[in-house]
Amino acid sequence: MFPFVLWIGGSLLIVPAIVALVFASMTFVSLMMIPGIVVLVSLVFLSTRMRNPKPTSSVKREGKDASIESWWYRRSQEQLQQFDRRLAQKTRKPLALWSVEDVVAELIASGMEEYVATVREHRIDGSVWMQLTEENWRDDLGVYKLGDRKRLMALFHRLGGE
Repeated sequence: MFPFVLWIGGSLLIVPAIVALVFASMTFVSLMMIPGIVVLVSLVFLSTRMRNPKPTSSVKREGKDASIESWWYRRSQEQLQQFDRRLAQKTRKPLALWSVEDVVAELIASGMEEYVATVREHRIDGSVWMQLTEENWRDDLGVYKLGDRKRLMALFHRLGGE
């Protein structure tokens, strides 16, 4: 006998219905007041809920949606990319066995296309690259930009050089 149980805004309002039934059991006149009491209690309950809404799973940060779903998607994409990098490193042949074209492909993948012609001209394969110093890049190969020399050396170390 719960005719006054209401489903409003996703909330099951059992407590107001029980309160209304208690009042109804007191007198017959109270029976006429039950719908009003239920509505009043429900409105009070809903108004407090509107003032203190439940936190949502979506948070706005710097104008971007940072919902759990998009976070999970980004996270799984990052993990896939990391897995691909590790797999490529494990299946890659040792640096000493690289051909000139392997070195060229790595330079292109690293965004250092401007040195492809130099590498081809000087026939720098993996074994030669392993012997190059920063001074060789500058003096012998004409890489005068300090940042580029540092990036080339860092790339060498990242690929398994010593």
